[in-house]
Amino acid sequence: MYKNLHSFPACSSHLESLSIEGCKKIKFDFDMLAGLPCLKEFECKSNSLVTGSLKTLSLCKNTLERIKLGDGEVPFSGTLTDLADFPRLKSLDLDRTKGITGSLLDIDANNDDLFPMLEKLHLPDTMIGGDRYEVMHIAEGKQLIKDLLPLRRKRPSLFKGDRGGEVYWQLSRESPDILDPNQDPEFQFRQYSFFFVEAGDDSQYLGWRWEQKWDYTPDHPLEVTWFGHVPKKVAKGFVPSGMGRFYKGYYEPPPYNVYNRLQRSYRPSAQEMAIFENL
Repeated sequence: MYKNLHSFPACSSHLESLSIEGCKKIKFDFDMLAGLPCLKEFECKSNSLVTGSLKTLSLCKNTLERIKLGDGEVPFSGTLTDLADFPRLKSLDLDRTKGITGSLLDIDANNDDLFPMLEKLHLPDTMIGGDRYEVMHIAEGKQLIKDLLPLRRKRPSLFKGDRGGEVYWQLSRESPDILDPNQDPEFQFRQYSFFFVEAGDDSQYLGWRWEQKWDYTPDHPLEVTWFGHVPKKVAKGFVPSGMGRFYKGYYEPPPYNVYNRLQRSYRPSAQEMAIFENL
């Protein structure tokens, strides 16, 4: 096995797919991709000695269609916009990467020249708009939704997660908007996410909502804030009900005194009790 790769052999000039994963002893830098003029797919994960800059990937700019990076012990470098003019790039996954900067807001909904062919996108939580990106205040969540709305309307596929659902963002558990100042922080575990929702036969209705996340029981959704008019029949299907009725009538995570009041007055259903008893 090679310990240092300086270039690819001539027979690799027609290689279209390259995956480097779980290598602990091989040194590799992205500039070596210059020997792969036909490369369409590049995956690089969980390697100890692999280094590289997103700018260097421009060596294969005109052929790359799929890029997946992450889990490296050595951080990569560059920014999301280094890949913005790749004419064939359809899928970009930077989940769990270190050292790469940028924001989902770097993709301008009004500029079709940026990431012109991109259909699938997965950004780390360290980037604004990345999957599970955290905000400290409820107002920041509202602003993020407002800022991302033009892009969500124009390119909805960029907001789909690995399993087809919407990418979501989170309110920090340390947010002063939900903390109880009189309670031990160790026992304050509420976790809220927020995300876009769509409805209608052609997904023509768009809105967003908060949801309280649980590890072992059904999540508790809050009311949907719709953008524009939505028929009552459509909106009714999103009103919290059944096991998710805890936050009926609430559009954002309540402060802790309101949350405590809701808990005291809430009567779990038999189905919920069965779930709690089996934990």
